Amino acid sequence: MKNKILPYVAGSILFTFLTGCAQHSSSLHSEEERVTHSKAALYTEIHNNKHLKKIVIKAAKEKGWRITKFTENSVIAEKFNEQNPKATTIKIEDGIVDFDNMPGTDDSDIVDLKEYIQDLLKAEKEGY
Repeated sequence: MKNKILPYVAGSILFTFLTGCAQHSSSLHSEEERVTHSKAALYTEIHNNKHLKKIVIKAAKEKGWRITKFTENSVIAEKFNEQNPKATTIKIEDGIVDFDNMPGTDDSDIVDLKEYIQDLLKAEKEGY
C-alpha cells in the first residue's frame, strides 16, 4: 500500500513545485513589461545605443548643456543659467531616449534639447 501512495505523493510535490516556479517566472516577465518611460521620452528608429548616445551628446553640447557620462547608456546633462541650474539624466535604451529630470527641472526646461535631438535624428534619417 505504501508503495502505491509514494508515487502519488512524490508526483503531487513535484507538480506543486513546478507550478510554483512557473508562476514565479511569469510574474518576473510581467514586472519587465511594466517598465514605463517618462512623458518626455523620445522614440526613435535607431536601436544602436552607442550611436544614439553620440547623437544625444552632440545635441546637448551644441545647445549649451554640459555632459557628464554616467553609465554605458546614460548621461547627465546640466545647464547653468543665472541662478537656476537645470539638470536631467538622459537614458538611452533600444531606440528610446528618456529624460529623468532632477528637482527644479521640468519638461519645459529641456524642450530645446529634445527638439534639437529630434532635428538631428530626422537629418540622419534623411541622409544628411
